[in-house]
Amino acid sequence: MIVKATYTSVFDDRIVCTSACMYDTEAKRCFDIEPAENAEAADRANSLTDEYVVVEGEQFRDGVAFDY
Repeated sequence: MIVKATYTSVFDDRIVCTSACMYDTEAKRCFDIEPAENAEAADRANSLTDEYVVVEGEQFRDGVAFDY
């Protein structure tokens, strides 16, 4: 099932960017990720330290494919 979700990326353990996305619950695939309002802050970061998708309040990380 494909649902609306929220994608969150964390850079350098301090810069958090959140945006809307779509999530395929069966394939564990996050796609159609919209640009975050503060995406320019991530441009100054050194590394992506975490990323996850939230569906109805539940976070998913392990085994999720992120299509950028």
